[in-house]
Amino acid sequence: MILTSSKFSFPRSSSEKSFLYDIVANGRNRIDVDKCDYIARDCRACGLGCNFEFQRLMETMRVLDNEICYRAKDYLTIHKLFATRADLYRTVYTHLKVKAMELMVVDALVKANDFLQISDTIQDPA
Repeated sequence: MILTSSKFSFPRSSSEKSFLYDIVANGRNRIDVDKCDYIARDCRACGLGCNFEFQRLMETMRVLDNEICYRAKDYLTIHKLFATRADLYRTVYTHLKVKAMELMVVDALVKANDFLQISDTIQDPA
């Protein structure tokens, strides 16, 4: 489902409702439930205000020519979605403490690899 909107997608029949795949991972305009979910979750977890209404988009979107489309008057809601994401990147995801924790986790995984052989199973999700 995640690869369906990318260049790595599997071929699909023309009769298939391909817009259904865009709900999870939209490669056309990048508006999908995954983005809405992690932005709302991260805003709540960090105590930041989430200033876009994804419910509004969900209620008003329509499928036209096998693509999910939004009303022109919802452009501000869509702009707020991407502005909130940009704010999260500037203030949370690239914060010095977050990056330090990320590096510590990587160091721990590298050290644990000798015991757990994590790198041996990198191509085998099972």
